[in-house]
Amino acid sequence: MMERPRRLILWLMMLALTLTTYMKSHGTDREVGSMAFLNDHFDGITVKIVGNVDFPGIYRLPAKSNIESAINMTVPPREQMRVDINVSQTQLKNGDVIELLRDSSQLIKITVKKMRARDRMILGIPLDPNQMDIVDWDGLPGIGPVLAERIVRDRQLNGDFASFSDLSRVPGLGEMKVQKLTSYF
Repeated sequence: MMERPRRLILWLMMLALTLTTYMKSHGTDREVGSMAFLNDHFDGITVKIVGNVDFPGIYRLPAKSNIESAINMTVPPREQMRVDINVSQTQLKNGDVIELLRDSSQLIKITVKKMRARDRMILGIPLDPNQMDIVDWDGLPGIGPVLAERIVRDRQLNGDFASFSDLSRVPGLGEMKVQKLTSYF
């Protein structure tokens, strides 16, 4: 006879625990950021390091980092390599791709390029409409190859876009479409 009240108490405790957990996880609206894995408050830069390095990948560095900072993260100790000091002091920008290629004498050739628009969008790095080529524009939602070519041609004929709203001067790229793209710029 004592067993029945114990089961009831145990059942009620489990129900209370389940309801409490459910309410805490589903009861409040959370503000959703633009990226699930990136902090919006990060003041540094995001760069991609490629080439024949020990640790290629995407790195988040302090705002005024230079190429030497990136090299120190991806290449074995300094005594085993030679790098042009002038190049290694070049300041990096958000969205740079640093390619490090070593030859047999351990001399490192460094090239710096810009990430493609798709990669920048995924990482939450703002795009610059004056730096994008046809492939970059074509990668944006709602922009096809014909409109991408029109945008680049307009920029070549009329000069850089002074503001993002200047994009609406391109035929086929109206105010509504420009508004939809603002989150990427």
